Amino acid sequence: MSRFPVPKALLVCALLVTSLGLTAIPVAAQANVQISSVSISPDEPTPGERVTVETTVQNLASSDETVDITSMYIRTSGTTDEYGRVGDVGSIAPGGSVTVPMSVRFDEAGEQRLTVHVTVQNERGNYRSYEYPVFVTVEEPSVRADLSATPNESDTTAVGLTNLGNVEFADVELTASDDGDGTD
Repeated sequence: MSRFPVPKALLVCALLVTSLGLTAIPVAAQANVQISSVSISPDEPTPGERVTVETTVQNLASSDETVDITSMYIRTSGTTDEYGRVGDVGSIAPGGSVTVPMSVRFDEAGEQRLTVHVTVQNERGNYRSYEYPVFVTVEEPSVRADLSATPNESDTTAVGLTNLGNVEFADVELTASDDGDGTD
């Protein structure tokens, strides 16, 4: 029979733990917050166009406490360049959610990589931050129109102009001319 030497310090610790019994360790209340969705409108903006970014923050029903949204902001991913920020958005009880719209504009066409940041504070004063990646494709402006003309019985012509591009028409002016051959 072989014996393994047990260090005295380990033996004392084992006896001490055994003599104290098991003690329950309290678990701190925990908020289960998440950014549940982010939507972009319009989904294919052009440079300079106002874009609405709607972020929904949810405090799950399994949460133990109400949280306050202390700040929400949108940054270019990997930078400190901000497109917008709001503070003191409000409180969310367990099982509740809040949707916050923010407006942004992009100067150039191309893919924009953004991050929505949300900071919440729980009832004990502790802060927690959440991030959500967002990708937006900013389209080159495109002007495309379809013009239709339909003569009617009263010697007038109904003209229709349809915008097929991604730029809003403004101050449209149409000019009509005869082909000049003198025929009706």
